[in-house]
Amino acid sequence: MDLDPSHFQAGQLPPMAAAYLARAGSRLLDIHIVDAHDIFGDLVVADKHSFIGFLPAIFPRTWGITVAMRDRGSSVDLFQSTIFAFLDHCVPGVLTQVSIQVIKGLQLFHTIPRNPAEQLEPMIEVLGPPVTVLRLHNYYPKWASKIYHGLTELCLKGPRGSISESALITILRSSPKLRVLAIGIHIAYSTPIHTPVTSVLLADLEALTVYDPARQVGNNCQPLLMRIIQPGPNPLTLSLGILRLQSILAYNLSLHDNEGLMRFFGSSNITRLVVNQLSDYTDLANLLALMPKVRVLALHMPAMTRAVQNESVLPLASTVDSLYVTNPVYTFATSPLEQIIRRHGVSKVTLWSNLSAGVGLNELSTQATVISREEPNPILEWL
Repeated sequence: MDLDPSHFQAGQLPPMAAAYLARAGSRLLDIHIVDAHDIFGDLVVADKHSFIGFLPAIFPRTWGITVAMRDRGSSVDLFQSTIFAFLDHCVPGVLTQVSIQVIKGLQLFHTIPRNPAEQLEPMIEVLGPPVTVLRLHNYYPKWASKIYHGLTELCLKGPRGSISESALITILRSSPKLRVLAIGIHIAYSTPIHTPVTSVLLADLEALTVYDPARQVGNNCQPLLMRIIQPGPNPLTLSLGILRLQSILAYNLSLHDNEGLMRFFGSSNITRLVVNQLSDYTDLANLLALMPKVRVLALHMPAMTRAVQNESVLPLASTVDSLYVTNPVYTFATSPLEQIIRRHGVSKVTLWSNLSAGVGLNELSTQATVISREEPNPILEWL
């Protein structure tokens, strides 16, 4: 059920919300509350009291909730009122999925006023372990909260988020059944990169996404995170991604030669690799050499402009069955793509773009598909 607060009028529900409730009957609800306004605009709610007053009627029967609002103007007060209503009326054990996203606006250093801890924290603790899916962006309960225990999916993103290495390890140990893990906040007070650490076994892990926190120059959370994780035998999707939602940052791939990282790559069954904004095939070749089981490779927003001239400096190439190239930048050239296809024996290529980069793909692969950007991104769920 999608709810836009600006659509509420005094005394009546938005037509789509009313139709959804009529169809749902007595079934449990999946609620999405999204401020759909432009990032530079301010949220105007036709009747805030009608919106907030409506929430207690649906939250007790809500199994999943997504809240995404801006951090400026009237959205701040509405966000806090929504969170209080959600915590006050959702039923522990019924609610199993929580996604809270604060989208940064113009005021880059603006901080959302904190609700009194004595009011908010106990309400969060009541939800606790029954919640198994938790996705947070720029809004985090205390790291010691039980809301982080017993999870099967955890996503922590936000350019100003920060967690100590010891707190993150405690959270991972409290959720040993994690299947999906995405980390895009600063890892603080970490053990020096070359100092051995005891990794946490996540035997059920199926997808690991690691973002570079934009504000932390010189701190690469990718090696900091991967060295404290020991995946199990399941096929693993590894996505090395960017963080910022409103701007595009160059992605610089960097690997540190240390025991923790080598243990991660050596013990992981990584069969699908997603890399954001790769600019040099040499980096990709070296990375794939650490993951010989990768059979599906996805390059999102690649910026490669030329092939590697001296291939003797590259490691032996493993076989990749399928290659996805999505949203390449305007400077992207087909020569490095040709090199990847040739060296790794790629048999299926999918290009998602409106650029002319797809010209000649059929000459490189017997199974080449070019998808317009008007169609859904084929790798969106991996990012």
